[in-house]
Amino acid sequence: MHRLDGDPGASNVAEVTVKALADQINAPGGCNEGFLRDDALLVVVAIQDTFDSFSEGEPEDWAAALEDAKGGDEEAVVLLVISTDIDDPFSLCGYEPSDEHELRTWTELMQPNALFGSACATDYVSFFETAAAMIKSQCDVFVPQ
Repeated sequence: MHRLDGDPGASNVAEVTVKALADQINAPGGCNEGFLRDDALLVVVAIQDTFDSFSEGEPEDWAAALEDAKGGDEEAVVLLVISTDIDDPFSLCGYEPSDEHELRTWTELMQPNALFGSACATDYVSFFETAAAMIKSQCDVFVPQ
């Protein structure tokens, strides 16, 4: 198993994301103090140009961790993922059938407040326009805890 010790998270982006939500580093005096706030949406942007084969847990665990970080309020979380899309027959990266693309599954579990984009896109304008509209929509209905 690939570990986080000294690893910037390139090969296990979901695990690194979940670990960034840990109570001990978000508590007063922690290195992530103030990152999670009751009065703000949690917007996660995960960018990885390969499958995530090394993260601990499963996409269901990662989705639950995001929701748990916001007190179980799934409407308070937006997930944006840019990754390879070789599992899609209409891929921009070239198609190679696969059993499961865990980052895509993670994104699908977080629907409708999640968006998946191809790392092989020639530009990301439409992805981020859609993402901005999604975030704005969630801000409009967000109720701070």
